[in-house]
Amino acid sequence: MDNYRIIEKEYIEEIDSEAMRMVHEKSGAKLLVLKNDNPNKYFGISFMTPPYDSSGIPHILEHCVLAGSRKYPSGSFEKLNQSLSVGLMNAETGNDHTNYYCYTKEEHGFDDCTDLILDSVFYPLVLEEENIFLREGWRIDFSDDGNGDIDIDVSGIVLNEMRACDSDYKRRIRERICKRLMPNSVYHHRAGGKSYKIPRCSYEELITYHHKHYTASNAYVFIFGDVDLDSFLEKLDVYLKEQAGDEAVIIPKTDNVKELVRKKEKIHADQDEDHFYYYACLFDGKLKPNQALAFDLLKEEIEIIIESELSNIGIDGAAYSTFEQAGIQDRLEIKYVCDTEGAGKDIYKGIKRALTDRFDADNDFRAQLMGKINRYELHFWEEMHSKYSVG
Repeated sequence: MDNYRIIEKEYIEEIDSEAMRMVHEKSGAKLLVLKNDNPNKYFGISFMTPPYDSSGIPHILEHCVLAGSRKYPSGSFEKLNQSLSVGLMNAETGNDHTNYYCYTKEEHGFDDCTDLILDSVFYPLVLEEENIFLREGWRIDFSDDGNGDIDIDVSGIVLNEMRACDSDYKRRIRERICKRLMPNSVYHHRAGGKSYKIPRCSYEELITYHHKHYTASNAYVFIFGDVDLDSFLEKLDVYLKEQAGDEAVIIPKTDNVKELVRKKEKIHADQDEDHFYYYACLFDGKLKPNQALAFDLLKEEIEIIIESELSNIGIDGAAYSTFEQAGIQDRLEIKYVCDTEGAGKDIYKGIKRALTDRFDADNDFRAQLMGKINRYELHFWEEMHSKYSVG
């Protein structure tokens, strides 16, 4: 551990773990280690990968990274993922980050997975082989239609995947909410890409994006379980010291916030004549863990109070609340479904009253919250003290 500096170290009794926040001295990579005797060993490495448009570069790059690397030829990821020594190995593209992770009970499986992921993120074959980009991202295919004419088709794994997402009305509404709340932020772009914008992404842009964002200084590493920490950190150091780059990518908070987002959208002509109204508000940064937990635990109470408030003014319907923690600023979203058309302004005022006056006046609020906290704590202890994998 000579090449790492421990920023903070403490024992967390609730999860029986020694927690350490560390920094790799040469590269600036950040690490969080939860060392315990849990046989499930977990490793994850994330990079801040904000989208600067909706051409899907972060998503395409995630696919390309796992399609072969300096030490591991194409197909190694799939082959290792199917072996008995690996529980799960995967990757995901978020709104502003890309995460590569694995977990397993086997020590040698853990070593194999972590080495494959590290070699893949820092030395992917796509940096030298454009065909990987054409297969995973997008390409133009030409074929003979059998009548002497040429059929032209734009295809690609990510492109085809996002075509299905374009038809998801829930995704479209959520994207419009983000665009209204954060018009000057990267969060109003789709990191996964919009199908009609993906062909604007070029191979050269992908390479440039990798060089800027897939650096050790922009990396966040997480370790959990009964891991041979000295051995792992020694291996990690070999990769990190070769990949020291510029400072980590910083995403500024949006400076143009609009509180109200309303959208009425008819999904299918043959559906019931219900109308969807959306309310969304953006918090000034990230909520503290206890605040975020309170929102999560009080989801049903929030919905019941909103339904009651709107029913009092003759707008009966159903409320659905979502607390979103993705990105650098948390937000609360509420969908209200009713058969009343043109009630957006009244619903907006009713929701605001419910979230302010009604909560303050509700004498049962504290009792409900404490009851849910007690049940959550009991479930938490049962889960964290289990020595067996779930599922």
